[in-house]
Amino acid sequence: KSDSVRGLPDDSVGANSLRVSAKTGEGLGDLRRRLLELAGWHEHPEGVYTARARHVQALRLTGQHLDEAKRRLDQAPPQLDLLAEELRELGPDLEILSPPELRDAIQKGLEKVANDHA
Repeated sequence: KSDSVRGLPDDSVGANSLRVSAKTGEGLGDLRRRLLELAGWHEHPEGVYTARARHVQALRLTGQHLDEAKRRLDQAPPQLDLLAEELRELGPDLEILSPPELRDAIQKGLEKVANDHA
């Protein structure tokens, strides 16, 4: 509580301490950043998003199925039965959304992240 203790030098605050005042708002931004850091949140201003390992694995697997499906389609003559099989493999993990549904899903996700970290 930095507003209740006056006159302490800045070096009196330990390395793991923050000066915070609920009255003036001083240090609240630093406190918020520190709490997010401790929770494992890392901001990437360059636009890079951190995905969980299972998401990365699912994306890799999806890419493999799509590559194989394209290979089946590019063969002469196209192996449509094997192409269909590759696309069926994506079925359980693939949800097809219309553009408005995708927009709404993205907006909902962004709102959840903003609320979780407000």
